Amino acid sequence: MTVLDDNAVGLGVRPALADDLLRAPEAVDLVEVVAETCLVSAAAEREARALADVWPVVPHGVKLSLGSDSGVDEDKARRLGALARSLRAPFVSEHAAFTAASGVELGHLTQLPRTRAAIATLAKNVDRVRRHFDVPLLLEDVAWTWRWPGDEMDDPAFYAAVIDLAGCGLLLDLSNLRANALNEGRDPASVLDAFPLEHVATVHIAGGVFVDDSFYDNHAAPVPDGVFDLLQRLVARTGPRPVLLERDGAFPPFTALHDEL
Repeated sequence: MTVLDDNAVGLGVRPALADDLLRAPEAVDLVEVVAETCLVSAAAEREARALADVWPVVPHGVKLSLGSDSGVDEDKARRLGALARSLRAPFVSEHAAFTAASGVELGHLTQLPRTRAAIATLAKNVDRVRRHFDVPLLLEDVAWTWRWPGDEMDDPAFYAAVIDLAGCGLLLDLSNLRANALNEGRDPASVLDAFPLEHVATVHIAGGVFVDDSFYDNHAAPVPDGVFDLLQRLVARTGPRPVLLERDGAFPPFTALHDEL
């Protein structure tokens, strides 16, 4: 298992970024790969193993559907654990969300109801998949596009309860936190202060856009100043944590990403 420095700065590897990144390996201290891409493509898995000879590599899951009340795909969890071992990954990360229901793939990271029942389901599924990992599992907060009827708590209380019951560290996505706060009419800094910051193991940042007075975390825009402000506030509270920049579209020249890093 690779151990990350708290000051590490990384980038999510995408095909459009790979060549530039390999030409400037000093630009980052770690990289992140989409786990499911490696699980369905032998070529992608070979590339991830090659990257692990240059940087620490984190497999980031997007389809374990940890919040599904129908359970989780344990074969996929076993394969993800094997991938993490082959990459000597410092940890595996996934979302506190669901992507499938009643056998139907939703095609989207869907937020859970902020209820105690949803938290119990998530914790049960986390316990099942974590048996297949030799490294820690971190859970990421997600951006939501609506609020479920019957929500029993706000985001900070929800994730505090998730981390407490599941016993995982938190991958704190500051862009998701800010988007949710803005769309709920709350102050992002106050929301951040209420999160279980003592459990933050690593951080994601990304960009987004306003559409019809709602903020969408689209990973296809520069990281806004408001996210960097939250990062500065977080570090003042917790000390440095590994930070990873996500960019999934509308890729700028690599020099612009390098400036953000």
